[in-house]
Parts: sequence; structure tokens; C-alpha cells
Amino acid sequence: MKKLQKDELKKVNGGMAPKCCIDWDPIKRRCEMWDGGCLNP
Repeated sequence: MKKLQKDELKKVNGGMAPKCCIDWDPIKRRCEMWDGGCLNP
């Protein structure tokens, strides 16, 4: 499975990913990687 870019990912899961999530897994419905700068502004 090819790695999706952030904007592709949001389209694929219908915007279900949390705001600060960089790497969303739509199958497991969990975030694999968070954007630290977004979480701690």
C-alpha cells in the first residue's frame, strides 16, 4: 500500500483524522504519527 500524503489521507477517510494527525490509519482508525508543533502551539 502506497503512503498517502496528508491531503490525500484526509479525502480518503472523509476528514475523520484528528486535526494534528500526520499519519492516520483508516483501517485501525488510529493515528500512527502526530504533528508535535500542532499539538503544542
